[in-house]
This record gives sequence, structure tokens and C-alpha cells, in this order.
Amino acid sequence: MIPGLRARERYLAAAAFAALLIACAFLLFRLYDERQEVLADFRRGTWIAVQAQNEHLRLAEALARYEAEPSAENRREMLQRLDIFWSRLPIIAEGREGESVRRLPGMPELIAQMIGRLPALETVLTGVEQNDAGSFIAARTLLESYRAPLNTMVIEALHNEGYAQSRDRIEQQYTWLMVALVAMLGSGAVLVLVLRREAQSAQANYEKARLAEAEASDVKERLIDAIESISEGFILLDDAGRVLIANNRYRELYPTIADLVEPGVAFSDLVWASAALGQYETELPVERWSMTASSGWRIPAAPSNRP
Repeated sequence: MIPGLRARERYLAAAAFAALLIACAFLLFRLYDERQEVLADFRRGTWIAVQAQNEHLRLAEALARYEAEPSAENRREMLQRLDIFWSRLPIIAEGREGESVRRLPGMPELIAQMIGRLPALETVLTGVEQNDAGSFIAARTLLESYRAPLNTMVIEALHNEGYAQSRDRIEQQYTWLMVALVAMLGSGAVLVLVLRREAQSAQANYEKARLAEAEASDVKERLIDAIESISEGFILLDDAGRVLIANNRYRELYPTIADLVEPGVAFSDLVWASAALGQYETELPVERWSMTASSGWRIPAAPSNRP
């Protein structure tokens, strides 16, 4: 592969991977933001409707306890529950928390009807007497009239609010989410293609290296066979004067150092060993003779008569 082209493919893979990470992060951010908006809508709308219904149930329970045990403490708790229930309906009718509920069809009229009965409910509850069963019946009847409207409000809020309030926002976010998804798929596809091409290139390079190694091994074997077929002694040294290769004929000519002639051995060591082992007859000291012979990277050709 051309080096410049391979570098461009690596840059492309890095860019595709970065785009994939950015698209994933953007998609996760948008999903999290949408979740927070839905929860906020629920808190602002459905939550206040459910809370009003819950306070109505608590007020009914407080009235039942006061009827069963008409003590001053139970009466005080009943009136406290009335105040809390009263405070919830105006929030739905006028507060920001109830804005989404008020936009539902028929809800403003329903809320206004419930608020309109609050003064009558307060009058009935504050006028209940311990021994007057009729006052408790009237209080329960008026309180029961809130049950159906509250149920309707909560059900409508649960069924319609999420869709009605989130539809426009979902439509606005849809395009961004689709763009992020397409970016993820596109960058992922590019990344897969680049990595696949890199894998193919690596496989091709491996095959070339394997073939080159096999060819080099074959050439080496042929070279060794050719050197061994020479009738004369042959030794090849590197630039540092160390043995690269030597044939068996060379070892036969110099039997005293035959075991020492191996790749990597310094030629000067072979000369020193030859002199020390008496391979040649010479009147020069071993140190001087070996230094003279090794300076020319050769061992004198006169064989010794010694055994």
C-alpha cells in the first residue's frame, strides 16, 4: 500500500471513530434531556392533579375518623385537611404547575366547578355535630361529589398530557435524533470499512513477509550448499572481523581450531588459538605472530608437521 494512502486511511479511521463518539454522546444527551423534560411535565401537571386527589382522600379519611371518634384532635385534623385540599385546587386553576392540566379539553370548566363548591364544603364540614348524623351524611355527600371530577382530571392528565405536551417537543427533537442516528451509522460503517481494509492490508503484508522469509531461507540454504561444495577452505567475515560462515573444508584444513570456527567468533581469536595450539611452526612469540596474522585477517597457509 502507498504510505500516503495508508496514512490518509488512518486519519479517516480516527475521524470516523471521533464522529461515532460525538454522535453517541449527542444522542445520549438528547435522550437524557427528553427524559428530564417528561419528568418536569409530570411534576408540573399530572403531579399536582394526583396530589389534589390524594388530599381529597385524606380529607375523607379525617372526616370518617372524626365521625367514629368525635374528639377535638380529630376535628382539628379534619379542618387542617380541608385547608390543604382547598389550597390545591387554586394552584391547578391559576398556578404554573397546573398550566398543562388546564390546556386539556374540558378541564377549566371542571376545575371551576370544584372550586365553586369549596365554600359549601367548608360550611358543611365546620358545622358537623357530634350527635347529628344528618350533618355527617351531608358532609360525606358533598365530599363524595368531588371524587368523580378528580378521577376524571387525573385520568385525562395521565392519558393525554404526556402526548399533548410532548408532541411538539418530540417532533422538534426527532430531526436531531435522526441526524445523530444517521451520523452514528455512517461513521460506524466508515470505521468498519477502514478497519476491514487495514486488516486486509495487514494480512497481505503478512503473506508477503512469509514468502520473503521462505525465499530468504531457500537462498541461504543454496548459498550454504554452494560454499560446502567448494574444494578449498572458505570463511566469510563481517566488517568487525567476526565469522559469518565457514565451510567444512576450512575446518579440515585447520583441525586444531575446527571446534572454534562458529558464526560470531572473532577472527583474531581464531588466529590466537591457532598460534597457541601450535597449528603452525614459527619462531615468533605467540603474541607477535597472532597479531601479525590477524592484522591481515588470515591464517598462514603452511601447515604444521606436528600431530
